[in-house]
Amino acid sequence: MHAGLEDLQDGETLARLRVLDWSQSLLGPQRLWSDALLRALGSCLRSRVAMHLWWGPHRVLLYNDASAALFASRHYAALLGMPARGCWARLWKHPLSVLEAVFDSGCATAAEDLCIANDADRPGSSATCLFAPLLSPSGRVEGVQCACIRSSGFAVGARAEQELHASEELAGLRALQELGTRLLQAEALPQVLEDILEGCIGSQSADAAVLQLTDAETKSLPIAAQRGLSPEHAARLPSLSAHADSTSARALQQRAWIVTDQQRLPAAERELAQAAGWRSVQVAPLIGRHGQTLGVCSLYFRRERQPSVRELHLTDLTLRLASLVLERKRDEQALREADLRKDEFLATLAHELRNPLTPISYAVQILRASPSEDSAVRTARDMIDRQVQHLVRLVDDLLEVTRIARGRIQLRQDRLDLKLTLVAAVEACRTLIEGAHHEIKVQLSEEPLWMVGDATRLLQVFVNLLHNAVKYTPAGGRIELCAGSAAGQAVVRINDSGVGIARGELERIFEMYVQVDSSLERARGGLGIGLTLAQNLARLHGGRIDAASEGRGRGSSFTVYLPLVPTLSTDRASHLQRQGPSEAGSQRLRVLIADDNVDAAESLALLLRQCGHDVSTAHDGGAALHLAAQLHPQVALLDIGMPQLNGYEACRRMRALPEGASILLVAVTGWGHEAVRRRAFEAGFDHHLTKPVEFEQLTALLRRFGEPAAREDPEDPGHE
Repeated sequence: MHAGLEDLQDGETLARLRVLDWSQSLLGPQRLWSDALLRALGSCLRSRVAMHLWWGPHRVLLYNDASAALFASRHYAALLGMPARGCWARLWKHPLSVLEAVFDSGCATAAEDLCIANDADRPGSSATCLFAPLLSPSGRVEGVQCACIRSSGFAVGARAEQELHASEELAGLRALQELGTRLLQAEALPQVLEDILEGCIGSQSADAAVLQLTDAETKSLPIAAQRGLSPEHAARLPSLSAHADSTSARALQQRAWIVTDQQRLPAAERELAQAAGWRSVQVAPLIGRHGQTLGVCSLYFRRERQPSVRELHLTDLTLRLASLVLERKRDEQALREADLRKDEFLATLAHELRNPLTPISYAVQILRASPSEDSAVRTARDMIDRQVQHLVRLVDDLLEVTRIARGRIQLRQDRLDLKLTLVAAVEACRTLIEGAHHEIKVQLSEEPLWMVGDATRLLQVFVNLLHNAVKYTPAGGRIELCAGSAAGQAVVRINDSGVGIARGELERIFEMYVQVDSSLERARGGLGIGLTLAQNLARLHGGRIDAASEGRGRGSSFTVYLPLVPTLSTDRASHLQRQGPSEAGSQRLRVLIADDNVDAAESLALLLRQCGHDVSTAHDGGAALHLAAQLHPQVALLDIGMPQLNGYEACRRMRALPEGASILLVAVTGWGHEAVRRRAFEAGFDHHLTKPVEFEQLTALLRRFGEPAAREDPEDPGHE
């Protein structure tokens, strides 16, 4: 507080002195208190004897903890800082003249068996008091100290009072524990705020309460939650709080409780309190764990009230808990917003990367359709193809692992033979394996490995594992893939003779973005997410991946465990194994391609013309709709982000054309997240394909559409 009081031990009275608003009291602000008053107050607070200090012309009362224990009245706390004429009768049944005589004469006096005033439901007693004047250097009486010694008959009442205080303290702590549990369990911020209000009101039996949280941008204190305030009070409070001399502003500036009454409020707040019937007000700042102010909590009472130290302590604990929870909720919200921005950035990045990749991918397919005798050209073509596919895989993996982390991925539940997926994975990595001059050995079980799962996602698992093996094995290395079954599980093991994994890094190998050897990772490329994606997809299928290595330079082994289902009959298995895209010759189709990326549109058109289709192109949505009305296409491949009309609106209008119901409408876009796919189907698209489209996937789709049986089947499962 002030010089001369730093060595005081914290006590109930000292705590009350700190939180009372003295600025409008008869003693004035604490910073203006005289040295003589501070010395007398320090002596009073340090005394183990019950001590009153009456100070100044108004005989303002100050006292210590021992005095509070002596008088043991529930109203005693309210007497601190009151003038003698307003509180003497609430202390003693003896006339005030005994005190006035000491002030007038400047002589000490003793009074025996002064009767302590009874507050109607607490036991009373008597005390012997010694009144001693405190003189200024000029001999003027500045104050009077009064030491009180209680009678022995008061001991029983004091013990009862202590027991009551202990019981009340225990009840308050239990309520605080329950509040903490509710706050930690609450997910929505409004519920958190309501629970905080309930806890604060309960700690002091307040008639109303309001929480105002600081708006960092406007520097204002808007109401976040309130209970018991009239609409007028709630509407006017934020503007009143903005004033520099408001109770809220003082609480934030002083970073301390303000305990005041109606008469000591600033004029505007006093007018509002009088209209609302508030007699007492308490305002406390909400302080964060790093010292920043989060807002204020105000309690309102329809009666004059001075809180006890126990009540202040309980409310203070409640608000500290509230501050911690509010900070946590704000941090969680900030993380959610940052996560959302990250997802939006990744989706935009993927879209922007896929747009230039699309014509490059189509150009490679055109070169393949026109074989060159020049080996350098073939080598360059294959190199471009590998790098494009590598970049596409990186983009897809990055988006896929984000979807899994947010729980936004759904698996198809098809019955499949895992052996076919493994063969497809090896073939998908064949070019990469041969380019690194690795030797690969594949050993598969003779029996089918039947399971239920998503063939595309499982292919991702094994392609990522094989890609990892190729990347971290020096040129000319060995890779082995073995698949079998044990204890109702498929067991697939991929071994390599590569750089290996240090034992201390095995536990972290599947964590997101972990690069156990960043120098090697940079040298070989990658984002550190392939193994994370593979492990998450395996777990979504009810399995797992284990990693093992004997250390650096000794290779590594990844074992995939996936649950199997009962073996099918031979006839049924043969039928499923024969199923696949129809090999029937494709029908010549009228195809409309609309894409504002001219290279993407023209390169895809060239590929489809080489397949025998009649293709037209447009580079905005309006032109696409005009061509559709003129040429009556059977198939329309539409980009989403086009000028004039976006792909969604162009699709809707094409559907409204006389022949629109029969057009196969396919969204071909760089946006691959689930919300875009869902919106595409809602707009009327039949399929959604993500750029760069695998040409085999597109031709298979057109081939199925060209088959009469497929065109009549409304439940064609080809939605992508």
